[in-house]
Amino acid sequence: MNISFPFHITIRLALLLVLSVFYSCKKNPVIPNELPVSPLTGNRMEFTLDSIYLYASQTYLWNDALPGYGDFNPRQYQGANDLKAFNAAVFSLSQLKINPVNGVAYERSFTPGQGKYSFIQVSGLLSGKAAGNSDKLAVVSLSGKGADMGLNIAAFGTELRISYVNPGSPAANAGLTRAWRILEINGQPATLSAAQNAIGLSSIELQLEKTDGSLANVTLSTSNYQSSPVLKTAVLSAENENVGYIALSDFNTLSSSKPLLDQSFGVLAAAMPSTLIVDLRYNKGGYVETAAYVANLIANSGLNGKTMYVERYNTMLQQGKATYLKNQPYFDEQGNPVFLDGKRATLFNVDYSLNGNTYAYAKKGSLESIRNVYFIVSGQTASASEMLINCLKPYLNVKLIGSQTYGKPVGFFGINIDKYTMYLPNFKIENAAGAGDYFTGFIPELLVQDDLSKDFADPKEACVAAAISLVNGKPAGISSAKLSLSVSAQQNVPFPAVSFVESRAGFNGMVKRKLKLK
Repeated sequence: MNISFPFHITIRLALLLVLSVFYSCKKNPVIPNELPVSPLTGNRMEFTLDSIYLYASQTYLWNDALPGYGDFNPRQYQGANDLKAFNAAVFSLSQLKINPVNGVAYERSFTPGQGKYSFIQVSGLLSGKAAGNSDKLAVVSLSGKGADMGLNIAAFGTELRISYVNPGSPAANAGLTRAWRILEINGQPATLSAAQNAIGLSSIELQLEKTDGSLANVTLSTSNYQSSPVLKTAVLSAENENVGYIALSDFNTLSSSKPLLDQSFGVLAAAMPSTLIVDLRYNKGGYVETAAYVANLIANSGLNGKTMYVERYNTMLQQGKATYLKNQPYFDEQGNPVFLDGKRATLFNVDYSLNGNTYAYAKKGSLESIRNVYFIVSGQTASASEMLINCLKPYLNVKLIGSQTYGKPVGFFGINIDKYTMYLPNFKIENAAGAGDYFTGFIPELLVQDDLSKDFADPKEACVAAAISLVNGKPAGISSAKLSLSVSAQQNVPFPAVSFVESRAGFNGMVKRKLKLK
């Protein structure tokens, strides 16, 4: 069975939640089998803040670090702006669990007031129902829908370059591609501030320099479109063998991605490569099921039945004691309610056990020849992208090229409170070897800076060239083994990230879409 994200729950359910318990100021941490309590009276904001805490106390991966209701006092975060108040409470919760490896919070981030993984937002933003982001140049929802120009720009040194173009977008239809240099924006010299000022406009005029040196003048207007997660598919040459190449921008819904992925991997299978380059440098994640489907496209039939990954929930969820989830209706993938024994199913009816959340390989497609997988990564490579890397490591020769990844081995499902959806880490993903503690990201074997002067799959592009050098047995790049890197190091070591003027900035996560009922 599936769960459709997002779905709405009325304030009545939120009220029922907080009215079902009694008030007490507890001075001890939450015990997994103990129900935290909250006041019987309050206003809408106060009840919502209570619900944020109460749901976290049962479903948060690190709920063992949360203090009692009285000590945390969620109502202290109320303010004039609802969403800011709710995110302040979520942020405070997110900073309580400390990683013993480096002595800082698992959810420590470089963005003030924002946890690395947790957030709350108005319901609908991940589904595409609110995909019309007029304040973005390129934001594709996790259903693959865009309502903008489809243009992703990065400041590369003193230049502005196109980092990538969303397939199917106005920018793609105008013939724009990665690596083109932007010379002018609306008649003004292309600068970082000029690009930022263009965000939110319904139309912009660009003067561009193509990779061959010729100039182009283009006018782009916002438009609705259906995009593709596949940015590029190619078969490259490395001495005496073919090398497969695929660039993926995200892992949106499997229903929208599957035909496009099948087509691309069919092209790769025909070349029978032993090495596959998977370019995830701009892939911030998406749905677990879609990343797993890609893993099954890459794997050979010999892995069928072997463990791909395990989702590990907190003890309270595993033991079926997260009773507040009885207030969260369960829907199938089409958004229809599900009934069990004549009663509406809820998220309380989901199987959160280890056995029920251990997933095995089940080969998809006809590509059977892959022995080596070289991933191109960056600080934007996160969550479901890192999951794909991690679950292939025990079985194939996996190497990373680029810069340090984001570090997100956790995923979530949505918790709906009033008109908002809260996303907290609900589970940690581990591979067949039990590895899953890459909270500071993966460090590539070859450290190579993103080369915005060349298109995807160009053998001369720095990251692609480094991957081919591995195939040829002559590694080109800085070997991370020669660097002294702290375990608390963060993204893009030793290279600073290119400055992204506008990317798919609205989402960085790993969403659990299919939840199995008991």
